[in-house]
Amino acid sequence: MSSLNVRPPCDAVFLICKTVKAMPLEHLVERLAAFESQGLPVVSLYLNAQADEHGRHNFHIFVRKELPERARTYEPDTPERESIDADLVRINRYLEQEIRSSTQGIAIFACSGANNFFEVVQLEAPIDDNRLLINDRPHLYPLARLLDQYQTYAVVLADTNAAKIFVFALGQGIKRKELQNVKTKRTQGYLLAG
Repeated sequence: MSSLNVRPPCDAVFLICKTVKAMPLEHLVERLAAFESQGLPVVSLYLNAQADEHGRHNFHIFVRKELPERARTYEPDTPERESIDADLVRINRYLEQEIRSSTQGIAIFACSGANNFFEVVQLEAPIDDNRLLINDRPHLYPLARLLDQYQTYAVVLADTNAAKIFVFALGQGIKRKELQNVKTKRTQGYLLAG
């Protein structure tokens, strides 16, 4: 056996997978769970951003109808209503200008009355249904469900001299690493069985 100090590809895969950090979405969920709304309503908006057969997003109709309707359930000229009205403007502006073409799902959390709180995540994994929830804290179940459904996994393409490692989460590639082994000369020999 050779005494070369070369790690075999399987060890490299283990080391790479072991050092993958927590996903940004997991950090967002933790930050959202810790959010204090100061008694003001928090908008949790989940949108299916998959394009229809004409290449258009259908969530705009839902947003235009549901957000103003829910805002009217709060008394005018109150801090709660002012916060929701500001959220409505900011959400609509964001949805008109910031959506990436690869986005399949969108989650928006807003509470303008609490230091202009506004968090958005665009996902390459779909969200099944459009949902609007307003409560004293962000509604996180759909995000937790996505994290559970689209667990992080790795794919390794390897031969004797090289390996490519791809890490995927939430339907998208998040990390790629290539490893090269030291090329050695092949020798011919015979295996003698005893």
